[in-house]
Amino acid sequence: MSPDVPRSRAKLLTGPLGGCRVRGREVQVWKYYRVEGGALVRLRRECPRCGPGVFMAQHADRLHCGRCGHTIWLEGRGSGQGAAGRGPDGTRGSARGSRPQRPPPPA
Repeated sequence: MSPDVPRSRAKLLTGPLGGCRVRGREVQVWKYYRVEGGALVRLRRECPRCGPGVFMAQHADRLHCGRCGHTIWLEGRGSGQGAAGRGPDGTRGSARGSRPQRPPPPA
């Protein structure tokens, strides 16, 4: 450790990836690919916003990117209501008309 680097910063720069590595957890990239006929096949979907190399997490009702937060809701999973209170079309309802109107105050 060099004397001009603060101690807390020196801990972040010790790994091969710099400060990007999380302690105690290694990225297991080999689980995301399979070799078929000499070609690599990706087993998970890549994020459409982030581009190649960023895979989306597979949940029961959605695909989620941990880098940018993009979520793709899956069709035909779970109950007929969709996910997390959504209607069959995948939306939560419109801003107007989704709640019943209050009656006007008495005069």
